[in-house]
Amino acid sequence: MKILWFSLFLLVINFQVNAFIYSGYRVTGSPSVNSPASTLFIIILGLGACYFYYRSIKNWIKRKIEGEVPERLYGFSDWAVMLFVFALMALFISCLVFEIVAAYSGKEVIKQIWYWTYLGFFSLILFLDRT
Repeated sequence: MKILWFSLFLLVINFQVNAFIYSGYRVTGSPSVNSPASTLFIIILGLGACYFYYRSIKNWIKRKIEGEVPERLYGFSDWAVMLFVFALMALFISCLVFEIVAAYSGKEVIKQIWYWTYLGFFSLILFLDRT
């Protein structure tokens, strides 16, 4: 149990460090100091994640209509791979949201909403897959 709490603590600290680094690249006078190529890369990954979420919602609705249950996961490796992929998808779609928010507001707003955005998208995809 101590290992679980310690891992959760490290995960939250990692989120704080990543938010500080991400918002540190922003300049007050410019919405984005990223190069156009990196912004385009973030947008492409974010659109891919949007498509992944779209397919997940569509499959969830289909499963609910037909009364199916999600497939069972066996062992730690199945759960670890699933959570890793979902964490990446949540990160990609969150970065797209952060780019949009940064274009219309400043880095202070991103510092305030980043964890709600990331955890919200992660929880949504986890809910859609496991129910």
